[in-house]
Amino acid sequence: MTDGVPKNTGNAYLIKGASLPDSYAAFKAAIEAGTQGLDLNFNSAGWQVIGSLLSKANLLSDATAAATGDSETVSEAIYYNACNAMTKANAFSTFELTQRGLI
Repeated sequence: MTDGVPKNTGNAYLIKGASLPDSYAAFKAAIEAGTQGLDLNFNSAGWQVIGSLLSKANLLSDATAAATGDSETVSEAIYYNACNAMTKANAFSTFELTQRGLI
């Protein structure tokens, strides 16, 4: 994945409001109250490097999902791998202890 790098020119995102108040004070009050609707639009001209967009394909490919017990989420895939690692670590430890005659 590629990290996005804005140009720092203040135009990486453009703000559009369907119905803006007539004064700054009214706008500020609406923003503080959480009642002012705004759309943030991505503006590619404001970016030096456009980052990878998040999607299922670049977060958890079908091949990775299949390899991790048909995981449906990244969290499930990580959990599957952690459980496998713990199982392998425990099996190795048991084997090693057996070889040393400790169990």
